[in-house]
Amino acid sequence: GESGGESGGESGGESGGEGEGDGLDAGRVGGAEGEEDSLMGLEEYKKLMLEQMKRDAAASLNAGAEVGADGMPKEAPLPTSIIRPPTPLYSRFNYLSGLGAKLLASSPGMKGAANVLHEDKDRYAMTERDTSKKWMVMSMIEDIQVDTVVLANFEFYSCSPRRFQVLGSPTYPCQHWLLLGNFSAADSREEQVFNVTQPNMVRYLKFRFQTHHGTEHYWSLSLLRVYGQNQLDKFTTENAHRASLLER
Repeated sequence: GESGGESGGESGGESGGEGEGDGLDAGRVGGAEGEEDSLMGLEEYKKLMLEQMKRDAAASLNAGAEVGADGMPKEAPLPTSIIRPPTPLYSRFNYLSGLGAKLLASSPGMKGAANVLHEDKDRYAMTERDTSKKWMVMSMIEDIQVDTVVLANFEFYSCSPRRFQVLGSPTYPCQHWLLLGNFSAADSREEQVFNVTQPNMVRYLKFRFQTHHGTEHYWSLSLLRVYGQNQLDKFTTENAHRASLLER
């Protein structure tokens, strides 16, 4: 029952998965056995983006773009937050749909991991509850700035994800994963929506499931969706946001 799952998640989930979030996943990543991934620090990422923006600024000089003395475009500050489009999720494109998204890798013992990419409540990813590391790596059809993640487990007789991380990278295999967010899911059989706040452009995603709700023998996940904006979408949304501010 729901009450049993909640209390079980406190004991079984916490003890079984807490150490997992503190370490690094080791597994088959990009075909390299035992390769470890790590998180790129925010400052390191900002430095990389700053260098990229300076290169873009230099390239735009021929087009007459206004560039400051520091070599940066005067109207292109480093983004610090995500501006979401007003379009409701059901009208937006799911970048983890079966139309282009692919499962690239998953933790040992994970069965049916690709099922989370399909809108079928009778298909799901499954592994044993006590599996120490649970993760999946997905590819999307293009680089996007992820702004929303949707997760669901529709199975009543299995454990559900509780605490989980979403990581991203513009390349794969990669030495570093960017941490897009730490999230906590409820013990529910409904779709749950999580907002991503880190403004990073990525094409590859890693989902790392750290703890769980419930005490059943198996752990399952039915659905993952990801919504975001490509460069053109991002440009359009940000311009509309600036225009709305000027009108106030």
